[in-house]
Amino acid sequence: MEDLASQTHPSSFEHVHSPLLSSVVHQSFAHAVQQLGCRPLERTVFIQQVRLYLLEHPKGLGENAADYARMWQSVLHGHVLAVEPLPEGPMIFLVRSRLHQSFVDWRLVYQRDTWAFQGITSVHQFPWYRRPWLGWTSAVTAVLVAGLLGFGAAPRAANLDHKAVSKWAEQHGYVLEPINLALTLPQTQVKSGNLISGHASDAYGSARGTPLTQAATASASVSKTGSMKATRVATNSLNKQSQPLKFQLKPGMSLHEMSLFLANNHLVPSAIWFDMQLKNAKADKDVRPGTYVFQSHMSVPQLIQVVRNGPKA
Repeated sequence: MEDLASQTHPSSFEHVHSPLLSSVVHQSFAHAVQQLGCRPLERTVFIQQVRLYLLEHPKGLGENAADYARMWQSVLHGHVLAVEPLPEGPMIFLVRSRLHQSFVDWRLVYQRDTWAFQGITSVHQFPWYRRPWLGWTSAVTAVLVAGLLGFGAAPRAANLDHKAVSKWAEQHGYVLEPINLALTLPQTQVKSGNLISGHASDAYGSARGTPLTQAATASASVSKTGSMKATRVATNSLNKQSQPLKFQLKPGMSLHEMSLFLANNHLVPSAIWFDMQLKNAKADKDVRPGTYVFQSHMSVPQLIQVVRNGPKA
């Protein structure tokens, strides 16, 4: 079988623009055949013609029945590069398919409801750097490397402890006065005499950038060496004796007003926080109007119990 290149010179093609033929370019060969209304490419005829062609023009694409079947499948799934009508009526299809790690360009002629294989125009290797898995692998690797570099370059927070705080105070002319943190924090943050982030007996906690550290720093009184001395309001309040605090819950008032009262008297960290404690303890239901008496030294469970017990008679 002779190559189409030896039978027909490129100048003999009649270049006629056809919207129908142009519409199938870059589509799969099987879909293009169906769209143009052509008969399907028969497997038996295709394999017979390809076998004869490869005997005369070896391309290293295979030599057994399984290889020829894969060639037929690759043509059906290959995409159409061009469709050219000849003056006599037939149409020439140039189809590119992927076979193993190569691109193969096939020439097929369709005339009078019959397909004829006329040759392989080129066989070229698929570049390794254009393979899909390589692109995905490169993208994932780039993201991981960028993340590791960003993590390594990110600034680290200083790990403060009692020794570091004392050293800083000494360098800047301050003296740290220890206080009992267990009295300044809600009882829910104290467990068996130990705080969540440090010991209650430790004047400064285990400073790690947590809310506990901020409470310790805010509660500790700092005095300037010499005559000037600054003392936190919280330190003064610790030295006072327990005092009764009365709140009048009038009809129509919300329970949040009571939480604000307790927060303003430094019995709870915040009103919203105490609202959540009441809700979690299911003590926010059926609260009666009246006078509620609290003590300044009460813990959070004791405050909740006062709300549960109701107003004083």
